[in-house]
Amino acid sequence: MGLKKTEKTILKHGDALAAYLQIGVTHLDIVDKINAFDWLDLGEAKNEQEMAVIVMRFYQSFNIKTSKPFEAMVLKAFTHKFNKALKYLADAIEEVKHSYNVEGSSRGFQNDVVNKFYYINYWADKKLIPVNYNEKRQQNRELFNLDTIILSILADKLEVLNAFERNKKKPI
Repeated sequence: MGLKKTEKTILKHGDALAAYLQIGVTHLDIVDKINAFDWLDLGEAKNEQEMAVIVMRFYQSFNIKTSKPFEAMVLKAFTHKFNKALKYLADAIEEVKHSYNVEGSSRGFQNDVVNKFYYINYWADKKLIPVNYNEKRQQNRELFNLDTIILSILADKLEVLNAFERNKKKPI
């Protein structure tokens, strides 16, 4: 059975419509699946091909079913939502990074190689999870959900700020 006129029109304008296509997956659904290892992989991706492999891994994990003619358009829609999820996480990380800066505090010694493993180290230390930085098993990687880690860091920072405020000398 051939495509209907409406379906042909949708496919003809697929590039423009992909960003608005409802595929049963939102950018927040994708955020929920991204873990600290994935974030590390995304940061290490050197080109579009490496990034496409990561996007396909996530796409396949959602097990989206679609008819053959629409597969490319659905993948474009997913890629758009995936990029939106990455922007959402990057913004959240930036907000947490700059939140609750205590006056006079120092950033201390920083090392970019060590810093790229920060989220994995933070969660492993907090939850007493042994960590393999080259972990490939998805079941073990899922223990390091990035969204949860970011919220935990924010909660810890809030706790430290409140303790700082409580212990600050009160003016007489």
